Amino acid sequence: PGYKKLLFTVLLQCGLRLQEIQTLRWIDLIGGSEPHIKIQPRSEWNYVPKKHHCRDIPIADPELWAQLMGRKMMLSRFSPLVFHTKSGKPLTHLWDDTQAIFKKTSVDTVKAHPHCFRATFCTTLLRQNVPMPDIMSMMGHKDVQSTMRYMAVLRKKDLHAKMAKVKFAVA
Repeated sequence: PGYKKLLFTVLLQCGLRLQEIQTLRWIDLIGGSEPHIKIQPRSEWNYVPKKHHCRDIPIADPELWAQLMGRKMMLSRFSPLVFHTKSGKPLTHLWDDTQAIFKKTSVDTVKAHPHCFRATFCTTLLRQNVPMPDIMSMMGHKDVQSTMRYMAVLRKKDLHAKMAKVKFAVA
């Protein structure tokens, strides 16, 4: 359904953690010339950002922002949450939804969890040469090691490509 596509697009393009998407409120979407998501405590849902790392995540895709605002026009009177159940409560089945998406592809379902979209977000930023301090800020990381673990997959592929170019002399 369209709302699930939008939900997973937000996960992919913004790198939110599971609880961040589950408790994302309309008031966390900040418009203007540089739309973004404000990650902050959401006491009504007992949510505190991991290690209290509040941050702003840009929504750079105007199409994504337009879709979110279209959803707001239709649904904001039903719930303060952007994505919610029919009764207006936080979604609790994102793990199952992610499994269902992966089952329709050839990707191993062992890796099918909502966090994989966050990992893809981070590795995409790394591939596009976004500066490390900016990536750390968007991910909510205070130390480089937390962000560098997402680089392991890239390094392995790069190393293989570099080794394939090496010509060893065999006597």
